[in-house]
Amino acid sequence: MINVGCPSCNTSYDVDEDRLPEGGLRMRCPKCSESFQVHRDGSTAKVGGGAAPAASTPPRAKRTKVGMGPAAPPPSPAALIRSQPSDLPAAADDIDLPAPFGGSDFADLPVPKTGSHALDLDPFADSGSADLPAPKHEASPSGFDPFADIDLPAVRDSAGGTDLPAPLHRSPSSDPDLPVLKRGGAGGSVGTFGDESDLPMALTDAELPTPRRGSDIPAPISLDTDLPMSGEQKDLPVARDDFMDLDIEGPERVHGGGPVELDLPEGDDIALEMELDAPPRPPAPPPPVGAPGAPPPVGRSAESEVQRDSAELELPESGDLDPSAFPSGSEGEVHRMPRLDGDGAEVAAAASPRRKQLQLKRPPWLMKALAGLTVVTIIIGAGVYLGTTKYGLFGMHLLEPMLPASGDPALVAQAIEDAEIIAASDTYAAQREALAKLQAARGDASLNRSLVARTLLHRSYSLVRYGPDAESASLADALRVHLQRRGDEAPRIHVALAADALRNADIETAKSELALAAQDDATDPYLDLVAGETALKSRDGQSAVDAFGRAVQKSGSARAHWGLARGHQIMGNAEEAAAAAEATLKLSPNHAGARVAVAGLSIEEGQIERALELLQVPAGLAPVEGTTLRVSKADRSAALTLVARVDEQRGRLGAAREMYEKSIELDTSNTNAALGAARLVLLEGAYADAYARFQTVLGSQVPAGAELDATGQPKVSVQAKLGAAEALLAMSKAEEANELLADLRTDEPVNAEVELWQGKVAEGLGQGKVAVKHFRNAIKLEPKSIRAYMALAQHYTSTKRPGEAVGVLVEAQKNVDITAEVRRVLGWAELQRNRFDDAIKQFTEALEMEPRDSSAQFGLAVAYRRKWKLDEAEAELAKVEALDAKFPGLALERGRLAEARGDMDAATESYRKALVESPDDAALKSRMGAVLVLAGKLEEAEKLLREVLDAQPYSAEAEHYLGRIELERGQLEVARQRFLRAARLEAESGLYRMYVGWAALESNEMRTALRELDAALKLDPTLGDAYWLRARIRIRAGTVRDALADLKKAIELNPNRIQAWAAMGESHYQLGQMKEAIAALEKAVAGDPRQGYWWYRLGRLQLDEGQRAKALASLSEATSIGDEAPSGKAWVADSHRLTGDIYYAQKKRQEAIVEYGRYLELADREAIDRADVENRLRRISEGLN
Repeated sequence: MINVGCPSCNTSYDVDEDRLPEGGLRMRCPKCSESFQVHRDGSTAKVGGGAAPAASTPPRAKRTKVGMGPAAPPPSPAALIRSQPSDLPAAADDIDLPAPFGGSDFADLPVPKTGSHALDLDPFADSGSADLPAPKHEASPSGFDPFADIDLPAVRDSAGGTDLPAPLHRSPSSDPDLPVLKRGGAGGSVGTFGDESDLPMALTDAELPTPRRGSDIPAPISLDTDLPMSGEQKDLPVARDDFMDLDIEGPERVHGGGPVELDLPEGDDIALEMELDAPPRPPAPPPPVGAPGAPPPVGRSAESEVQRDSAELELPESGDLDPSAFPSGSEGEVHRMPRLDGDGAEVAAAASPRRKQLQLKRPPWLMKALAGLTVVTIIIGAGVYLGTTKYGLFGMHLLEPMLPASGDPALVAQAIEDAEIIAASDTYAAQREALAKLQAARGDASLNRSLVARTLLHRSYSLVRYGPDAESASLADALRVHLQRRGDEAPRIHVALAADALRNADIETAKSELALAAQDDATDPYLDLVAGETALKSRDGQSAVDAFGRAVQKSGSARAHWGLARGHQIMGNAEEAAAAAEATLKLSPNHAGARVAVAGLSIEEGQIERALELLQVPAGLAPVEGTTLRVSKADRSAALTLVARVDEQRGRLGAAREMYEKSIELDTSNTNAALGAARLVLLEGAYADAYARFQTVLGSQVPAGAELDATGQPKVSVQAKLGAAEALLAMSKAEEANELLADLRTDEPVNAEVELWQGKVAEGLGQGKVAVKHFRNAIKLEPKSIRAYMALAQHYTSTKRPGEAVGVLVEAQKNVDITAEVRRVLGWAELQRNRFDDAIKQFTEALEMEPRDSSAQFGLAVAYRRKWKLDEAEAELAKVEALDAKFPGLALERGRLAEARGDMDAATESYRKALVESPDDAALKSRMGAVLVLAGKLEEAEKLLREVLDAQPYSAEAEHYLGRIELERGQLEVARQRFLRAARLEAESGLYRMYVGWAALESNEMRTALRELDAALKLDPTLGDAYWLRARIRIRAGTVRDALADLKKAIELNPNRIQAWAAMGESHYQLGQMKEAIAALEKAVAGDPRQGYWWYRLGRLQLDEGQRAKALASLSEATSIGDEAPSGKAWVADSHRLTGDIYYAQKKRQEAIVEYGRYLELADREAIDRADVENRLRRISEGLN
């Protein structure tokens, strides 16, 4: 390739020098239309003026003829004149470069820059001045080079003129070339070029989009592609005689005897037009084939177009071309290509030929059969359609009243009346009997709509009254569907539909149906009964009272009276509710709901025995006529809940817990039972578990008819919030407790218990005046309740106002009726204050008033154990077990008693047995871990205590004993943090504060240790270990006499603290009281003979007192124990020295040498006694002793 530059505009082109003849070739620049001669050495020379600039050519879009499409416009007249055949000799071998296209519709490639080798496209250039790019430059960044493989046609050496390449062949390996030009139509010889020939444009290597699968449009043509051929072996058509004189814009290339026109638009858009032996086109091209409103092709059919391998295709611009839109297909398939304008219209490959329709003759018999079939189909369709209406399939529902299955109307009415008389007693058994009677009546009159509607009414009412039942619900659903299929047309249907809506909790539908029912039959008592139940569901007490009052006037049934009682209960009218419940019992003595209601009122009035008597039958604890009364699960659960409540008040907590669990098992929605069980868990000290239970109650749905509190909220919800607040206070979360009780605050105090706990919350927040105000409000609301008095007295005591506390207790004695419950509460209060004698007195008096009060009995056992009267404590625990074997905390207290006796094995065994029965009892696990810590089994203890913390993150006991494990391991800071957390969780625990001081003592923080120990002894003066620890501090501080007093108190309170005896011996020694010191150390080593240091101190004192024999025995014990691990123990070496001194004095030379030698082996080289021992050994060796 050589570089050729236009002498006029200096535009560069690449030309294949092999194609140039010896004398050069005349070419025309497409940019400036300048003609010039090009030689093989690359030189150029002007030969004359060029044609007019291409920019003057009017813009016109070019189409590429590759398949089918509208005809192209005919050549211009000038072109026709120039295209006449000529016999003149061939002109010089020169070829014009193609002139650029103009216009904006189909822009040519941009004009190459002058002297540039790159294909520079300017998207903002005037589209009318675009021209072909220079065929010389490097590949574009996109990899597309439209002139990569272009060779100029070589000129023949003969005088005949230019020899253009042969036509393309089908061989894929053949090199494409330009077609041969022929003269004179079909049979002429090769013609010559005119004066000037335009340089043919190259077909690009750009890949045209793949046609859709099944399309007959030929593939795009490139230099590597053959033209489509017919099945027969035919030559390509010969070019027309006037081919050379055609004035065709753009490049011309001879290909198989016809012109191939190629306009390259801007960018990657390609519009290729090829025509093979096509006749002239009409002046104005019609719209593309397939476009809306386009006429059929003119001149020849689409079929002939395809056969001549000539079609016209408008290709979209490169930016709109999506190759993926053309699915691949088999060879020969014709696809539709998208249009340039993007409107989605497609070009049809060919008009499908019309097919001849087949005419069939229908015989007359067939027409009659079809008519008959049509009639039958219409009849069946109409019948089936009626099946979708209230008339039923083929209108069968219209005939039901005349069928035997509808029964005798009189018998049906009698059956309904009998069933409603039975159901009037409103017991569960009577309701079941009434439903059975209605079901039996349906056996003879299953299609009677009145019976169906009334049965639906009673089944739905039963589900509303006695709770869900799967079988009854299924039967009710079937009845509802039966009526629905008949358009809900039945006598007194609306009251039945209201009951059905109510059982499905659709209150609004129930109300609307009741309004319709009132129009049907206002005298129906069930109209008011269902209205009353609807009002109860809506918690509208007044509407319920009004509705049930009307029912009482209409029928006076127990069912109506019981509804009236529940309406008054919602409104808080206790007296009216009691009267209505008593009236219900008179009409229906075995009415379970009325029995439970009256029993609850009796408990409130203190008539416990009457309450228990009423509860025995519905609770299933006593038979009726030799059999257990059949009641609903909800009623039995409610009865058992009240029995548990009585047991709880009497202190029989184990029996109460068992009853609460049975109640919950029968009816999981029984919030009162769940509330009672949560209270018992709270009493056991499982605060996190109790709080979770209270939250569960608060998240439960409050049942219809639940009693309201004076605050306007359901009573069960108020109790749950108070219990949760108590649990939060126990976990030192006063802020959260305050938020929980916020919605219970009222402008004026209305609930004594709410005021009591709001006072305790205020006390926890440090708001003393607010707390006193709430306590006083509680006393004012319930002056006969001891709890508010006790809370106020304890508040005064904690704020160092003992005189006011005493005044409150005196006031309580005047106003409060002293009962066994009051005595028990006082006993537990005294126990919390560590006033064991007063606690024992209160518990004893409570038991005198109520001998079966297991809670008082248990409190008495705890008081005796903490007073170290262990035998009395064990006797009281045996009584508790006899009264209530499942009393909460019984197994735990037995283990504590064994701990107090120092029998860790017995304590461990007790806890293990208890854990077998209650493996998830966190309190048992916690105490078991504590015992294992005391027994030195730290690994097992740590595992259990961490399980406790996982279940109860606020377990102070678990935190405390984990701290003691860390203390044993020497991790003082970790232990201290554990002790501090435990003390914060239970701020009233002196034990936990004591260990905070212990950790400070081990860290040599004497002031902190002394402060914490003083606080611990203030909280619990019975902590013997606190006295012992404080004595240790005082010994270090030199206040030995004070230390000695603390040690005596420590031993009095805790005789098992053997370390106190050893410390007492040191104290006596410092005071010069040798005999007392020796006596104290003898008790210390007797209590723990494995303490070698104590043996050493005892032996040394005995030696000082001249008790050589005793001293030798004591020192021998010390050396025996110390030699097991002598490292870092100076007293071991000194024990050997003192023993050697004794042998030296006794002139036992060999024994003395052994002991002195052991001393020299263990003692430091700087030891003060080392020289003396060496001197004695020297004297022994010299025989001087």
